[in-house]
This record gives sequence, C-alpha cells and structure tokens, in this order.
Amino acid sequence: MKSVFRLVPIKAVDISDIGDTSDSAEPRKKYFFDKAWLFATSEEAENAIRQLRKSESKDGVEYYCFYIQELPMEKEYSILRLDEYLSWEVYDNKGNLIHYSVCPSIPDDEGRYGVFGGRHRNLIPFKRGDLVEVLDIGKGSVTPMVVVEPPMTPDVCESLGLLDENAKGLDYSADAYTLSAGPAFSANSNQSVPSMFVLPISKKEHARLKKEFGKELNAILEQYKQKIEEYDD
Repeated sequence: MKSVFRLVPIKAVDISDIGDTSDSAEPRKKYFFDKAWLFATSEEAENAIRQLRKSESKDGVEYYCFYIQELPMEKEYSILRLDEYLSWEVYDNKGNLIHYSVCPSIPDDEGRYGVFGGRHRNLIPFKRGDLVEVLDIGKGSVTPMVVVEPPMTPDVCESLGLLDENAKGLDYSADAYTLSAGPAFSANSNQSVPSMFVLPISKKEHARLKKEFGKELNAILEQYKQKIEEYDD
C-alpha cells in the first residue's frame, strides 16, 4: 500500500477580546487547523515542522502541536478528520516527538483492520496521577485532566485473553487513556480519550491548577500515584 504523510499544525489563537465579558486575566484560546501539507516521506514532514517553527514569530502564529499522519495514497479519507490513519506521530510546540501510534485505524488492502495488542510501558509517556491536557478539535479547546488509567500494556491484553489466536481482539480505539476532568477531578467525571489527543501540560497551566485547587488536587494526584506500584506489578 503506497502512502503519503500529512502534516497538520494545530494553531492556538487568542480570542480573549472576542465577546468576553468576564474579568478573567487568563487569555482564552481557540485550537484548530486550517492548513495541511502532504509529503512523500515522514522526514520531509518533520523538516517542515522545523521550518514552520522558524517562521512562527514572523508570521504571528502560535502553534500548539503538530501531527504527522501516514495515509493511504489510493484511498479516500476526510481532510477534516485526524482519526483516519495508517500511523500518526504528535510533536509538541517545540517540535519534540511526544508519542506515536501502535495500531492503524484504516484497513489494509485486503480489508483487514489492525489489532491493538497494548502499548509497551516505554511507549506510555503519561502515568497514573499525571496532569495532562486533552485536545478537542471539534470544540477547539484544550482541557486539563488527570490520568486515572494509561492504555493497556501487552501483558494486560494477554492476561485478559485478548491476544489469543481465536480472540476477536481490540481495534485502534482501545489505545486510550482513562482521564478525570475538573474542577474536582473526581471519579464520576472519568472518560476515555484516544492517546493521540493526550498531551503534556504546560508548566504555567500546571502551576495555575496547583494554585487554584491547592491541597484538594494534591490529595487526588497522590491517590492515583499510589496505584502505580500496583499497576507495575
């Protein structure tokens, strides 16, 4: 299957002055993409990220992150969706690789879908209790959340019988984190979020949350972190 590589830069645009009647000093931002480029190789796409970063201040653009997706050359796919891919990589706003896919969402030439067999621990950048940000392209928003459960590892998949020869197996949608949203980061706000949209939280936002929720947040984070040893076992 021949493929191309699509670079999708996610922009962060300050909209604080648009219909804002609040007294908040924090800037409000909208996150979206309005352009994408196709390249013959992933190396060309990576080089394009470096070029975009060099012109960022000159062009008056702020980038939040960058996606490189491998797509089939001879099949139809939506230019507006990020969840159709043979593979993906996501880079932070400095061009550093955060993580990448382990299972395609598009079937091969024979119509067979990939099977999610778990993420190895060294491919899971966020653990229980970590504060992260979740990108929602549909809403154009970024939301702080805390990791409740990381994606399943191969050991977990095997223990559940998901890798057995006759097992149906899991598809790409199983490559997801269980996260808890604010304001109290409580268990009843848990939701499953695809790995490709879970990103590192900025130091500034991390400090803001610590200040806003104080001891309450510290206690919740500690509660999740105490489960790490159980998870590693």
